[in-house]
Amino acid sequence: MSEAEIPHEQDGGLPSGRPEHGPGGTEPPEHRVVPLFPLPDLILFPGQVQPLMIFETRYRQMVRDLLDVNPELVLGTVLGEDKKRMAEVAPVQPVAGLGRIEQYRSLPDGRFVILVLGTRRVLVRPLEGDHLYPVCEIEPLPLEQEVIVDPIRRTRYEVRLRSALTDCWREDSPPPEGVPLFQLADLLQMHMEMAPEQRYRIYATRPLEARIESLLELATR
Repeated sequence: MSEAEIPHEQDGGLPSGRPEHGPGGTEPPEHRVVPLFPLPDLILFPGQVQPLMIFETRYRQMVRDLLDVNPELVLGTVLGEDKKRMAEVAPVQPVAGLGRIEQYRSLPDGRFVILVLGTRRVLVRPLEGDHLYPVCEIEPLPLEQEVIVDPIRRTRYEVRLRSALTDCWREDSPPPEGVPLFQLADLLQMHMEMAPEQRYRIYATRPLEARIESLLELATR
């Protein structure tokens, strides 16, 4: 079972702890060093909750450190031939999902089950050195790239995205009104069938309008 997999019976709520989210509630610096967790084909979207089973020794230590200090980490996407290097430190794609541990469970054998909430897209630069587990420097992508200012274009894109979502939506009810446009685009991308490489390419596309155009073009094929 890979690090990204989690037993079915543990997919629900985790009754154990919620980590403390840092002292004082101060905003962290934009450029900072955080743990890097490389995972095959996995992409963490902003607002997505990703369950993970942690069993490798170095990543168990990573989780312990995160719970002690600051529960923030990057889930890095590993694609293609690089997946053969997961036993080492596999190369990750340059745009990745920053997230934080929202809930966790310590298992008797030393493993962890964690829930990671995605917060935003970041540029990552893995750091060399004698580290117990991978770390990287991050640069958050500008939030203004996730906004379409023109209200007419914004409304047209919302109508088209919601229409495309009806063809692949697997939840009981559609996204509520008022969901930001970038989240609608992410929801469509998460629900559409596509190869991991293609999913990542669209995920990393900037600005938002270019990402939406790529998605809608794919949805109409």
